[in-house]
Amino acid sequence: MMGKLPRRSLFVISAILLSALTGQQVYADNALQIEAMGPGNRILGLDISKYQHTKNQPIDFTKMHSAGVRFLYINGGNTIVKADVEAANYYRSDRTGAQQAGIYTGLYYYAHPPRTTDMNIVIANAHNQAKKVIDRIQGDGGYNTLDMPVALDIETNCTSLSKSGVCHRSMSNVYLVRWVKTWLGDVQSALGKTPVIYSYMSFITSHFAYDNELAKYPIWIATARINPANPDAKPTMKSGKCPVSPWTDTKCNVSWKIWQYSSGGAGARYGLQAGPVDLNVLDGASENFYSLIAPTQA
Repeated sequence: MMGKLPRRSLFVISAILLSALTGQQVYADNALQIEAMGPGNRILGLDISKYQHTKNQPIDFTKMHSAGVRFLYINGGNTIVKADVEAANYYRSDRTGAQQAGIYTGLYYYAHPPRTTDMNIVIANAHNQAKKVIDRIQGDGGYNTLDMPVALDIETNCTSLSKSGVCHRSMSNVYLVRWVKTWLGDVQSALGKTPVIYSYMSFITSHFAYDNELAKYPIWIATARINPANPDAKPTMKSGKCPVSPWTDTKCNVSWKIWQYSSGGAGARYGLQAGPVDLNVLDGASENFYSLIAPTQA
């Protein structure tokens, strides 16, 4: 028998039903409680994968919400077939559980570029990998009001590893950027939200530095060992050099949207059974959050 639902859950259910009935999506409402409860008075988020399911134990998303988490990116896809199947299974249940607790969720896709020197194959591969994500989201009815845009996790251009794990063949920047832009374009066109690029700063400056077309996609930067509790802290290179990238302005400021500032969060604090978890903050206040998750403007 179902007991009385908490107010937050009732609002979440109502918002999703309203979206389904009217075909319209609602993105801003104080009842969703997008408080800035992270360090530096920023909105706190996590990202998880199968590794946060210790011995296949469930995650306590209600505890996660109570700990201040307001958004959660979940590994929902992978280039490698076995890893992709595992990610898809966890994504569906984690997305449902987190949203029922009032947490916004997003799917991130871990990408590996194909081993080829044929640009036509590069493009075809990007289309095929994007289709996996598109089919996954659309197969669950598309985005609802608590879904964030898909994120492309691109942190390698290696196309061939030795038995010892050393990369001995890599994709050129021209091919890699074409692959990334093709994938992002497909996902945006099919799903109606501008996807996010996840990577780390040195990879961004090495491979995406001079393609300004990428600047239209929000960037999620992984940079550790910078204290985000300082409101002026930024996830840029720690060397003091100006990071050359499509997201860098003339004053060397990087226009980032999400910052993964630690991979060592105490999992038990956030409803996990054990082990560490990645910690993130969103740049800016609630209006920046709603701008990030809103549909692409026609």
